[in-house]
Amino acid sequence: MDVKIQKDRRPLTENKSKPGSTSTVTMAQTFEDVMKTNIQARHTASLDGMIADIEQQGRRLSRSRTIRDLQIYKQLIHRFIQNIVDSGLTVESTRAWHHASGQMQTLIKQINEHLVLLTDQVFQHEASSIDMLDKMDEIKGMLINLYQ
Repeated sequence: MDVKIQKDRRPLTENKSKPGSTSTVTMAQTFEDVMKTNIQARHTASLDGMIADIEQQGRRLSRSRTIRDLQIYKQLIHRFIQNIVDSGLTVESTRAWHHASGQMQTLIKQINEHLVLLTDQVFQHEASSIDMLDKMDEIKGMLINLYQ
């Protein structure tokens, strides 16, 4: 039985990569970046859909001016804001969210104030549809500012 021993044998701990090949660390970072990008894209698409639902409900509210439509409108806005707040931890790692947290709280307070004014307009039945739509557009603008 012949056993051949090669003299150019390298130890297992030595890790030489071939030119042009990517290392495992680079692949892991690239995978992580791709995952973050995909998650953020899905989240943005979800928020865009929620904004569209809020717009549609706002148009319905401006036509009907019922308490039920107002409640649904407020619930949609509440879910949107909750979604933004819940995703804050994810966004914080990709953008400097913690610097803008004061701004986010201010926007949420302003949205609440506008919702109170809109509620008053619905109860008064005197406000024109244009005034209500104007208030809803202001709310929509603030909601968009929350996630951009």
